Amino acid sequence: MAEIAGGKYHPAMGAPAISVVIATYNRSRALGYAIESVLGQTFADWELIVVGDACTDDTAEVVARYVEADPRVRFVNLEHNWG
Repeated sequence: MAEIAGGKYHPAMGAPAISVVIATYNRSRALGYAIESVLGQTFADWELIVVGDACTDDTAEVVARYVEADPRVRFVNLEHNWG
């Protein structure tokens, strides 16, 4: 289990206990609420992977704010829409 120092996760310290995956397609207006819900958890040993299904809206920009602020958040936007 990854170490939590001062309430902050440090990715170099090992894999997190929980992986949360949010799949999305052009739902940037709702995405922030889902991400905030994960960030608000009291258990800190997690990673959040947001997977965009070839999003064409501002999803990448919305997620980028969270990626910059918290190393536990990652974003992958698929090259092709898989439906």
